[in-house]
Amino acid sequence: MTDDDIRHYLEGRLMVEVEPHEVRMSHWVYAPRVTDVHRGVLLIDLIGSPWDLMHVEESDGGIELTMRKYPGDCDDLKLRITVEPPGLYVNGRVVEAGALSSLLESL
Repeated sequence: MTDDDIRHYLEGRLMVEVEPHEVRMSHWVYAPRVTDVHRGVLLIDLIGSPWDLMHVEESDGGIELTMRKYPGDCDDLKLRITVEPPGLYVNGRVVEAGALSSLLESL
């Protein structure tokens, strides 16, 4: 994704934004924010975090974000967001929305 990039998925239902920030001289992280536009709900906000969005893939009922944690010394992470029914999955495991931040920090 590129600077100040905003993309829509699931026929406009989900909006993925990235906001780049410099973590070291000339080292940029493109941290994502995902909003359910139809419900007006912020689903995840990783802006300012070390999580770099590498790829977004749309599938029936959701999207999957492939991210890596700067500086890249751990495996890529797959974060799946479903809208019907609403859910968050990290590497295939269900995660409660309130527990996502602490889980990501622990990795």
